[in-house]
Amino acid sequence: MWQHVIVFAISLPIIAAVTIGVAAFLENPAAPLSGARKIFGTFQLGAAAKIVLVFLLGVVAYNTFKFNIPRLIPFYADPFFANLDDLLHGQQPWRLLHKLPRGLTSGIVDFFYSVVWFGQWFGILLYVALWNGGARKERYLWALALTTLVVGTAMATALSSVGPIFYDRFYGGYRFDHLADTLEADGPLSVKRFAAYLIETYDGRAASFGSGISAMPSMHIAIATLNALFLAGFQRSLAIAGWTFLAIMQFGSVYTGWHYAVDGYVSMLVVGLIWWLTGRYFLSAEPLVRPVKVRARTAVRMAVRKQTRRPEGSAT
Repeated sequence: MWQHVIVFAISLPIIAAVTIGVAAFLENPAAPLSGARKIFGTFQLGAAAKIVLVFLLGVVAYNTFKFNIPRLIPFYADPFFANLDDLLHGQQPWRLLHKLPRGLTSGIVDFFYSVVWFGQWFGILLYVALWNGGARKERYLWALALTTLVVGTAMATALSSVGPIFYDRFYGGYRFDHLADTLEADGPLSVKRFAAYLIETYDGRAASFGSGISAMPSMHIAIATLNALFLAGFQRSLAIAGWTFLAIMQFGSVYTGWHYAVDGYVSMLVVGLIWWLTGRYFLSAEPLVRPVKVRARTAVRMAVRKQTRRPEGSAT
């Protein structure tokens, strides 16, 4: 447990520095410092620290709740999702993906899924915390909170499931035995170490950092979708990067056996709806104020004109 906490604590300031540097360079490649000043304006470090603190407390609460999902609703939904995957794809989707050369593919997937995803998750959160983004900033923070509550908590509980990687362990049989053999033959993937860690904490009935088993919907895909939608609001290169990263995450979630393909599809749909609703609320609110101000100014001008047009000698 403590090694994960230490790695997490060391990673945060590194991610913060990289995030600020990349954002500043993208804003103004010729003068990154000017780009940083333009992006962040006056640094509201106090407000940013509060956002990060609330986020970290939320992660702890989410992790604790996730660990206790099977106590609330025992795992039951995997056979349905596995059958649905077979129906939609003609066979188990991971078998299609494992037809690719496994050595290089496994290494790339493992790196993006286990390392890059966490960097993007925390990096964009830190960027938003420091960003003077107005309504767009509020939209992202509320969308992130709703994604965690709706996708990672409510739906994960209602659709209690373990994913292909743990299917045989919890349901018996050999439906995904070839997946386990394939992953075992691919070398020292972190997915195997973390899967063993999750089983250890589950059997020990002790919540720990990063523990808790849940498949449907996928929070990896949910966060990647949210960030792709957020990046799409900036420039084309960031939009392409965001959607490409989402595609890699969806590929990786199925390739590694963490998720059924439908886990990712559901996450994309729900997060897309959350993003649309938060946009309707936060971004449509700003223009509503402007006509009122215009009407007020117009009314004052009309009153002044009436006063100036009064005939001389008229009663006041």
